[in-house]
Amino acid sequence: MTTFQCTKMLLDHLGITVASSESAGSSDTTLGDWYAKLMVVDRHKVVLWTNEQTLFSFIMLKVRAKKPEHFNLGFMHGLAMSLQLEGIPLSHVERILREYDTPMEYTSTRNKSVVASMNQVGKDFEHMVWYEHGFKYCNISELIHQLNNTPWKAIGYKFAADLVRERVISRCH
Repeated sequence: MTTFQCTKMLLDHLGITVASSESAGSSDTTLGDWYAKLMVVDRHKVVLWTNEQTLFSFIMLKVRAKKPEHFNLGFMHGLAMSLQLEGIPLSHVERILREYDTPMEYTSTRNKSVVASMNQVGKDFEHMVWYEHGFKYCNISELIHQLNNTPWKAIGYKFAADLVRERVISRCH
C-alpha cells in the first residue's frame, strides 16, 4: 500500500481526518511513499508532490477534486508525465504506475527533513513562476525538469531526477 503523507492544509482540503501517522508503514513500491502539499501559486491552487526517498517532485495543477479517488488519478497522471519528461521509457513508467494501482492511505507528514526539502522546492517553484510572469507565460514541464535537476543537500548533492532514473531502471530490468 502506498502512503500519501499530506500537510494539514491538504488533508483539510480533501476532507480527510487522520488519527495518527504512526500506523502507516512504508510502501513496497519502487519509488516508495510521497509527500504532498497544497499551495497557492499565481492565485491558483496546486499540489506539490515530493518523493520521500529521492525528493523527485512534480506539480498537480487545477486542484478542484475533493474526492480522494480523483486525487489519486491526478497523482498518477502527474507522475507519468514527470517520469517521461526525465527520459524514462514508457514501458517502465507503465510498470511503476501499476504499482500505485492499489488503495492509497492518507496520513499526516512524518519526516521533517522531507517536509523542509518539499517546502524549499515549493518556494523555488513559486519564484520560477513569478520570474516567468505567471502560469500564463511559463512552461510548467520545463520548470519541473529544472527543479528535479537541481542538487539537494538532503540527498548528498545529487539530482532527484538521477536518483529516480536509477531506481526505476534497476527495478524494471
